Amino acid sequence: MWTASLDGPGKVTLFGDGSVALQNLSPTKHDMAEKIAMTLSHANLNAKVSKNILATIYRKACVNGTLNCLCTILDSNVADFGDTKPALPIIKEIVSEFLAVAKHEEIYLDEPDIIEQITCCFNRETVGLHHPSMYQDLIIKHRLTEIDYINGEVVRKGLEYNIPTPYCKLLTQLVHSKEELLQAK
Repeated sequence: MWTASLDGPGKVTLFGDGSVALQNLSPTKHDMAEKIAMTLSHANLNAKVSKNILATIYRKACVNGTLNCLCTILDSNVADFGDTKPALPIIKEIVSEFLAVAKHEEIYLDEPDIIEQITCCFNRETVGLHHPSMYQDLIIKHRLTEIDYINGEVVRKGLEYNIPTPYCKLLTQLVHSKEELLQAK
């Protein structure tokens, strides 16, 4: 749950505060997960062992599934997007689609908590001036994005579970259109 920029081989810049969550899926290897978390925490990455890593993954996907694609499409940093009047209503629609799919998978998340986590990213003094990874890939480097593995995955699961996901579908299509326009590879 870190906001970061990949500045070059072996060079990463972290913004604001974040954390790392991990879970060893083997019940006999819990001590190993604790050791890894401790090592990461010594590197100031605020790591902890999770009891429900799938909920943590969905939380992060909600952040990326809103801010990454929207900032990329709108050619904006996080704070500038957050300053727009439609930002919050759009975010709420996207998050509701993610949470509907998660609920079908018996993963329950608190919607107001997720919305608060996303809107905290608008703060210009922490991570708000950041351009998300999808923006960096597509707009700056003209590389294909991870949209199919974020919003596109919600669309795929929505179809499988008979859950409508119109916002995620549109965002996936718009990002793919932008990839074509910029001849991303």
